[in-house]
Amino acid sequence: MTERGYWDDYQEAYQVALDKTSTDEAPWFVVPADRKWYARLAVQRLLLEHLREMDLAWPKADFDVAEEKARLKKS
Repeated sequence: MTERGYWDDYQEAYQVALDKTSTDEAPWFVVPADRKWYARLAVQRLLLEHLREMDLAWPKADFDVAEEKARLKKS
C-alpha cells in the first residue's frame, strides 16, 4: 500500500493526539497551511484574540514617573 493509502489512519492518529493533549489551559489550534499568507493571518488572529482575553496591564510603577521622564528628556 502506498503512503496515500494510509491517509485515513494518519488523520485518525492526529485527531487522537489532539484530543489527548489539547486542554483548556494549553489548547491546540489546527491552522491550514495551504497558503502561507493565510496561515500567518490565522495565527495572528488567534494570538491577538487570546492576548486581548488576558486583559493585560502594565504593573504599577515603584518609582517617580515624572522624575524619570525628566531625567530621560535631559539625556
